[in-house]
Amino acid sequence: MATKKEQEQESLAAIEKMIERHKNEAVSQVAGDKVVMLSTHIRELSKLLMEHGDHPLAYSSDDEGNAYSYCRYTAGMMKVDGSFDPMSHHLEVLESTDKKTPSFQVVCVN
Repeated sequence: MATKKEQEQESLAAIEKMIERHKNEAVSQVAGDKVVMLSTHIRELSKLLMEHGDHPLAYSSDDEGNAYSYCRYTAGMMKVDGSFDPMSHHLEVLESTDKKTPSFQVVCVN
């Protein structure tokens, strides 16, 4: 039977293989503004888990770190208005199921 450390390493290796298959989609970079993809976020969180163990999650209120709070919810899918624009700093959540409205999905982490 594998030890906990061996199981964690196997898990991380499986995630790395999945990311390798999708590496071209890992991060979209436009004019120095970076949009992190789910696979990249999972890889980085897995590394932190392996190195430091399980800890509470916190998030920043903005990109400058003016305030922090604990994450209270798990991640989920969200449909947003328009088309993907990495330069956008605001997303409008869609309530409608109108298929004619241009939209795309994002993962909301908190």
